[in-house]
Amino acid sequence: MEKKNTNCSSSSSSYFRFQSNAQFLRRELPIRVAHRIAGIRQLPFIVGCNPTILGVHELYIRAFNILNDFTEVSTVEDADNFTLVSCT
Repeated sequence: MEKKNTNCSSSSSSYFRFQSNAQFLRRELPIRVAHRIAGIRQLPFIVGCNPTILGVHELYIRAFNILNDFTEVSTVEDADNFTLVSCT
């Protein structure tokens, strides 16, 4: 018979880790996306006029705005919401 783990501390530590990871990503993702946007903007003009490059640039701008507008992650529910927003 398999014994179930009834230790609440392992569950609360995984919630803490989940929330901590979401806080880290909330801080870092907008910065990293902004660096990608800056990199695209530094491309030669003719390359930047390519419709595919323009489309990627617009996607990065939209992603930056969504991620940057998200409020600070301070609860597990905020972390859940941030996960949903960052996956769409």
